[in-house]
Amino acid sequence: MCSSAFAQNYSGGGVYMDNALFQAINSLVLGNTFSEVENVGKNPEYFYCLIGNLNDSTGLNLDGIGVLPEDIFIQYMDTTMAPSIQGNYALKYGSIAIDAGLDVTDTFKVAIDGSPRFLGKGVDLGAFESFYCFMTSSVTNMSNVSCHGMQDGSITITSDSGRATFDYHWSNGDSTINTASNNSTIDSLGAGKYVLVITDAYGCEVKDSVNITEPSAIDTATTLSGFVISANAISGSYQWIDCANDSLISGETSQSFSPIKNGSYAVILSEGNCSDTSSCISILNLSVPRSENVASILVYPNPTNEKFTVQLPQEETATIVVYNKLGQLISVIQGNAQKFDIAINDAPGIYTIKISTASFSKTMILVKK
Repeated sequence: MCSSAFAQNYSGGGVYMDNALFQAINSLVLGNTFSEVENVGKNPEYFYCLIGNLNDSTGLNLDGIGVLPEDIFIQYMDTTMAPSIQGNYALKYGSIAIDAGLDVTDTFKVAIDGSPRFLGKGVDLGAFESFYCFMTSSVTNMSNVSCHGMQDGSITITSDSGRATFDYHWSNGDSTINTASNNSTIDSLGAGKYVLVITDAYGCEVKDSVNITEPSAIDTATTLSGFVISANAISGSYQWIDCANDSLISGETSQSFSPIKNGSYAVILSEGNCSDTSSCISILNLSVPRSENVASILVYPNPTNEKFTVQLPQEETATIVVYNKLGQLISVIQGNAQKFDIAINDAPGIYTIKISTASFSKTMILVKK
């Protein structure tokens, strides 16, 4: 008998061999009395069989290899329970897989709850009796936080297997109970780690986690030098505003800003789709500019190869700021003089010169050849 099932045979029945040798190979021998094979003088032989006998309290162990644990068919797969040597193995008497029980008509739930499934007087020892949790999950959609400090992240995790219905419990407190949907989504998330525990209808559980990230915070610090306010951030774009009414100051989109009147000023800094605003800086003691002084300021030679001079109407304390056509700060010169000799060591191009004193402020264009 090869790759067969030989089960529930009683004394006086079963197989009559007429003095021939009975051999079972790669078969299931279950629930028979000791006289399942009527023979004369020859004992049956078994090779690589799984043997269980309801009348044997220890389980048959025909070749000394071993008795399988009684719960091998209902526990999670554990490789330490599996045989490591080829041969015959017995199911221990009392195993859930072969133990006696009531006839049942519920052929699914009762069986996986641990009761053996009987078909009439015979035990059905099929793969159906083996119940393992095989549920897995995967992250099917994830959006990180778009800008530092925002709450616009989202996660969707899907149960790739398991049996409906499902319970979803998120670490942030969101839960969905007893739903047929095989996925769960949470949104309006800030940066952080989020854990989801999924439980299916039969108690199988899987855990998944996702880290939501966010961009670094924009540097909104500024530096005041004389009457010149400069943003510390060296990347992105700039827009200076008047804090008195939060209005944009036309044309003031450079890293540095020289006010022409007393007031409070800030800069809006943008990087990609994200923006933030600096604290307001107060400018005091800035005199009303006199038009004759502004008109008499000279910058020469223009164009220049490298060096140029800023000449004021008279000697006084001044702040001169040089930045390139991208609005990047090149240099800041401060001092008390009528003439300031300055050099531009950067590449040829168009540069903006902002000149500020206590009595006036003027912006001029310089070309370096």
